[in-house]
Amino acid sequence: MKFFISILIFAFCISNHCFAQKIIINGSVKDTSNSKIVGAIITLHFKKNNTVIAFSYTNINGNYEIVFPEKFIHDSCIIKATALNFEATYKEINNYNNGNLNYNFILKPSYKNLSEVIVKTKPPIFSNKDTLNYNVENFTSKYDRSVGDVLQKLPGIEITPSGIIKYQGKAINKFYIDGKDMLDGRYNIATTNIPSDAVDKIQVLENHQPIKVLDSFSISNKAAINLVLKDKARNKIIGKAKLGIGYPFISTDNEIVPLFFSKNIQSIVTLKYNNVGKDYAKEQMQLYEDFDDPVIYINNAYGEMVSINQPTVSGIDLDRFISNNQFTATINQLKTTKNNNDLKFYLDFSNNNPFVNSSNSLTQYFINDTFRITEKNYFKQKENLLKGSLQYSSNKSLYNFSNTLLFKFQQKNISSITANSNPKDILQNSNYNNYSVSNKVNAFFKKGNNLFNLSLLIGLEQQPQQLIILNGIYDTIFTKTPNPSFVVQDIKLKSYYTSFNMSWNYKISPKISFSNTLNLNYIKNSLNTLISAGKQDSLYNMKNGFSNNLIPHQTTILNTFNVNYKTPKLLFSINIPFTFNSINFNSTHINNLNTTDNFFELVSTASYRFHKNWKLSIIASNQFSISPSIMKSNSYIMYNYRYLKNNNSIIPVTNNFSVESALNYRDIINSTFVTIAFSHNNNNRSPISNNQFINQINLNSALNGSTNGANNTISISYSKYLPKIKTSITLQSLFSNIFSENYSKNANTKFTNQNFQLLLKTNSRIKEFSISTNTKLNVFTNKSEFDYASKFSILEQILTFKVPVNSNAFITLNSNYNYINQENLKPIHFIFPDFLLTYSINKLKADIELGAQNLFNQKTFTHISFNGNIETINQVELRPFQLLLKATFYFK
Repeated sequence: MKFFISILIFAFCISNHCFAQKIIINGSVKDTSNSKIVGAIITLHFKKNNTVIAFSYTNINGNYEIVFPEKFIHDSCIIKATALNFEATYKEINNYNNGNLNYNFILKPSYKNLSEVIVKTKPPIFSNKDTLNYNVENFTSKYDRSVGDVLQKLPGIEITPSGIIKYQGKAINKFYIDGKDMLDGRYNIATTNIPSDAVDKIQVLENHQPIKVLDSFSISNKAAINLVLKDKARNKIIGKAKLGIGYPFISTDNEIVPLFFSKNIQSIVTLKYNNVGKDYAKEQMQLYEDFDDPVIYINNAYGEMVSINQPTVSGIDLDRFISNNQFTATINQLKTTKNNNDLKFYLDFSNNNPFVNSSNSLTQYFINDTFRITEKNYFKQKENLLKGSLQYSSNKSLYNFSNTLLFKFQQKNISSITANSNPKDILQNSNYNNYSVSNKVNAFFKKGNNLFNLSLLIGLEQQPQQLIILNGIYDTIFTKTPNPSFVVQDIKLKSYYTSFNMSWNYKISPKISFSNTLNLNYIKNSLNTLISAGKQDSLYNMKNGFSNNLIPHQTTILNTFNVNYKTPKLLFSINIPFTFNSINFNSTHINNLNTTDNFFELVSTASYRFHKNWKLSIIASNQFSISPSIMKSNSYIMYNYRYLKNNNSIIPVTNNFSVESALNYRDIINSTFVTIAFSHNNNNRSPISNNQFINQINLNSALNGSTNGANNTISISYSKYLPKIKTSITLQSLFSNIFSENYSKNANTKFTNQNFQLLLKTNSRIKEFSISTNTKLNVFTNKSEFDYASKFSILEQILTFKVPVNSNAFITLNSNYNYINQENLKPIHFIFPDFLLTYSINKLKADIELGAQNLFNQKTFTHISFNGNIETINQVELRPFQLLLKATFYFK
């Protein structure tokens, strides 16, 4: 009964509340000029303690409405109107009898002096465990256009001339965009084309293991780069389109680069054409240095056997001396599926036609001979390259699966005219073709403390090639054809290969794991080479000693046992590979010749972080290289017009012992990075490569025996960012001592090359000015056991000023200076100033640039190098004064 009465009382109260009369307060808020105030805050609160009991806002008409709770009608209340930049106004509510109350407010303007405000900005560098974050805005100026411009300023990061990114002296193992490896090592495409203002952070992932399931089973001492994009750069097309035209007529530089990035789709497309010497094909280079199948890689690397050397120099950019007609295109697509798997595709095409005029002087020093040749050369190349990949991958914490299809079609033709001491100019023409396809399946799966891996690679490759030489002097070599007017070297190389890999990893404890990997490689090569010589319409095939017909079958079994020890401070790994290598030959000269080798190797890696800022790492190894079976050729092959080589059926073997150690310091708070590194490399190479010179022709033949070489290098690198003056500083020093042995006429010549290098790089922003410098000094000393010695130094300096003209325009002054000082010779100076005027049209999102290159119209550039016992002096003809007008439109 009591329960029933309670229900009735509760229902009565609810109904009484629901049907009670509401008190509405409304009105308007205006300023002293009778203008409505939008967004003013209306609050209703107790007079006695200022507690707010209701609130509202004025609408677009400056009116408000607020409900007054009836239960407070017996309390004294105040209504208050406030607005930004106006004085607050109060009114007391003293009449609740009327259901609707009206209060209008007139607010007076308020003028207030603001107190000092301290704005805290993000630090330029901060860390989160093994992830280092660079805030891009701290390192970016209004003059930067690509993320590559920013990367060069970051302390601790170095970019080589080819584009390889290094962190504290070691090349990165992955390059990500928003956590996705879309470009498969071709990350020059990203650094060159992604706008700097599209990137929020650049992350360095230290000790990075790309395969997630391997993270607790293996050790990595390399880092990865990840670009974290801004929200404004996602889910829309960004990029640029450029049109350039100028003098000499018609110089042109054009490109269109649309980019798209979202959570599940990434796309980069580039179309570029120029004839001003820029090498856009460099963007398509594979820059990762990890090779899962070293035997297959080494075989493929020896494919291009005949060549005509392209003249090149260091110290200046390629576009200063190379003329070209180049078209490149690349399509890169990544799609993330619903299951968070990735489907990637890329297609690269380049049509490259460079040509260079040059002269060079080459001297080879031996204990019993000195070989010298001086020549002028006109070099011209035509190359078409199409390559692509299709990959499906799933990278999870419990398993990893990937299937990668690769293909390449390449056609390259090189022609040259060479003038030396011969009565006639030597004409050369080479053709090289490459047709290859491969597919690799790779799977990892984890079960408890066990991890298993299976992979299979199959592929085939054809590389026909030819070298034609007219007007060479080969009388004493090709005696059956006296005074031949032309010589032809034909090569047909085919390769079929497969590699099967299986491994088992076991985690004994969270700190210790071991693995055993078995790798089986099989390669079948077919090598046919033939040298022909003749006059006019006559042709003679020189078979004995000048032809090879080899069908080698190479089988390599590689078993590697590995132990890993991993703690937050210490990483230690030891690998013990055992290799069995067997080659079976079918040859026109040697039938069924079997060659077998087996050897143990050792690779040990250790890394110890003994302080939050200090880390010591050491890598020691004793390894043998596996040479391709085609290197066991038993007759001469003409690699270029003055170099013939016969391996005399001896397979090259290299035993290499090396130790690398590095002491790394990083102070993130003070943006300071220091690396002190030492490396020792000792190698033993067989067979002996014996040189003999006849009429400026080098007849190189293999002899039983071996030569020794050694390389000791110590380097120190210091880089720092000074946020107060917005300056990045990098200081590097290096000293190397290289020892080598070289044979001529069965006599051994020992040479030592020493190099001291000092590098200083700065990048500063002083208000609206940008100043960058790059100064490098090299001092080379070369000595031999027969009292030959030479010393020369090279100073290279690049200075760039960017000065604002007004808010929309700036001037860039760039100067390259080179100084060469060689003993007993007059020093040589070169200076190359450039001028650029850039005007930004903000409404069109465009830059208009007028650039002048090689203002002094310098004609030639000279470079000196010394490698082993070979001294080379190269001189290239420079591109003339150039004036180029460019219009670049940005998609933002």
